[in-house]
Amino acid sequence: MPINHVVVLMLENRSFDHMLGFMKTQDWPINGLSGNESNYPDPQNPTGTPVPMRPKATYVPDLDPGPMHDYANVVRQIHGGTNAGFVADYLTITDAARAGHVMTGFAPDKLPVLATLAKEFAVCDNWFSSLPGPTWPNRFFVHCATAGGYVDGAPRNYPMRTLYENLRDAHVNWRIYYHDIPQSLALQNQRKFFHAQYEIYNQSFVRDCKQGRLPQYSFIEPRYFNEGSSRANDQHPIHGVVGGELLIADVYEAVRSSPNWNETVLIIIYDEHGGFYDHVPPPAATPPDPPNPDAPLTVPRPSTAGASALQAMPAATVPEKPNDLQNDLLALTRELGLPISLCHVQAMSRAATADEAFNESLAHFNAFVDRTAGKRQV
Repeated sequence: MPINHVVVLMLENRSFDHMLGFMKTQDWPINGLSGNESNYPDPQNPTGTPVPMRPKATYVPDLDPGPMHDYANVVRQIHGGTNAGFVADYLTITDAARAGHVMTGFAPDKLPVLATLAKEFAVCDNWFSSLPGPTWPNRFFVHCATAGGYVDGAPRNYPMRTLYENLRDAHVNWRIYYHDIPQSLALQNQRKFFHAQYEIYNQSFVRDCKQGRLPQYSFIEPRYFNEGSSRANDQHPIHGVVGGELLIADVYEAVRSSPNWNETVLIIIYDEHGGFYDHVPPPAATPPDPPNPDAPLTVPRPSTAGASALQAMPAATVPEKPNDLQNDLLALTRELGLPISLCHVQAMSRAATADEAFNESLAHFNAFVDRTAGKRQV
């Protein structure tokens, strides 16, 4: 059974443990929470009573102020590879009574859509954001396999070549479905595609699924802002998770009912951890490009992946090796024979490490084909 369509839904600012960590059981041994995780308010002086990780995350009010997740904040949270600095970092913007809120996660019954899909299909519990920092550079990785050396989200004309230019040159059809303001248009090379390749989600996605007109590659941008009666559904902390749960359900039901279903991979991911606790220290990663002299900050060592980010996709395996968005694009680039590398790492893709990443990603796609035949669907 071939994979002819890839649909990616990228949501906002939630860590794996915050969303799915409390689903770990003996019967479903994901790399979730053991019940012994905690942070001290001062990791340099770990005395007194630690703040435990608890299944106490709530719908409303969601966390406000939202945890910080700029580069300096993530370095403080990771705390030298121990993940002991989440409470300490949140204390820089809130008081002691609320600092423990970053040490909360959702009980499975609080997220019925996401939890059900995770159990029925596959959840990648060793998936990391590409950069220890905020939304924009991590979203650039899914579009460009690089953030061009930038680690912030300052307004500027970002010049990186995009996946969509490669898809165009290889005559592979694609579409971006958006709700309000497409963040991908921060990439200057995307703006020429806006009128032809961007569609409003509510007007087009369900229609295209129903009519069997899904492009080979679809990317869905959620609603990032509240405006009038339209509420944000990106799951950003100040917006809550309920709107995102409804969006996930809507996307899944549309794809599931499409005649393209049996040849489609649906990938649900989060751009980064959003400052919420996760117990898995991120591994080192190879910078995708040389330092950018125009970047306001250059990561002074091989960049590390941010704290765990959720990835759920229809497959019957749980990947054991670390993965991130750049490896996804590497797999897509190699599988489709796209002509131009997006970054230095892809240009060196004949190296053993890149070949391994590609082969592993492709194996996950093949596992979906081989193992979900006849599997009970929701």
